[in-house]
Amino acid sequence: MRDTNGERVSLNDAAGVASLVLGSERDAMAAEPVDHKDLRHLANYVRHAKDAVAAARPEAILIDQVPMAMAELVAVVAATEEATGVFLEAAEQLDILSEGLPREITAKLTAITTAIYEASGFQDITGQRISKVQGFLKEIEDKVAKMTDAIGYQPDPDAPPSEPAPGAAPRAAMGPGSEPGDEDLLDGPALPGTGATQEDIDALFD
Repeated sequence: MRDTNGERVSLNDAAGVASLVLGSERDAMAAEPVDHKDLRHLANYVRHAKDAVAAARPEAILIDQVPMAMAELVAVVAATEEATGVFLEAAEQLDILSEGLPREITAKLTAITTAIYEASGFQDITGQRISKVQGFLKEIEDKVAKMTDAIGYQPDPDAPPSEPAPGAAPRAAMGPGSEPGDEDLLDGPALPGTGATQEDIDALFD
C-alpha cells in the first residue's frame, strides 16, 4: 500500500488487508490456532467507525450545515456594518444641527453623538468574534472531510434527508385541515438573494 499510495494509508485500506488475511487464514486457523485478535479488532473498529460516520450524515455537514452557517455569519457582519453606518451618519447630522444652537443644547447633543460614536465600536468587536467562529467552522469542516476520507466513506444516495441540527425547532407535520403554527411561518431574516421578493409579496396580495 505504501508503494502505491506513499505514506498515506487510510484506515479503510488497512481494514481491507485485515479482512483479506482473516478470510485467507480461516481454514488454517481451524487446524493451527493463531491469534488474530488485533486484526479482528481493526476490522471491527473500521466497520463501526463507518457506521457511526454514516449515521452522522457528514455530507449534510459539509454541503449544507457548515456553508449555511458561514453564510449566516457573513450576513450578520454585513448587517452590523450597515447599521453602524446609519448610526454614524445620524451622529454626524446631530453634530451639524448643533452648530449655532445655545451652548447648553450643543453640549447635550455633543454628549449624545459621543455616546453613539463610542457604542459604534461594537461592530469591530463583533466582526472579530464572528471571524473566530468562522475559523472554528472551517476547522470542523476540514476535520470532517479528513475523517470521511480516512475511512473511505461514501454517502448513500438513497438515504433519507438529514435530521434538523441540534437545537433547531422541528417542523410540525402538516396534515389535511391542519393549521401552521408560528414555528412553521417564522424562519427569521432570509439570506441575501433568498426568500420572498417584493414581487412575490405583491403577487400574493394580487
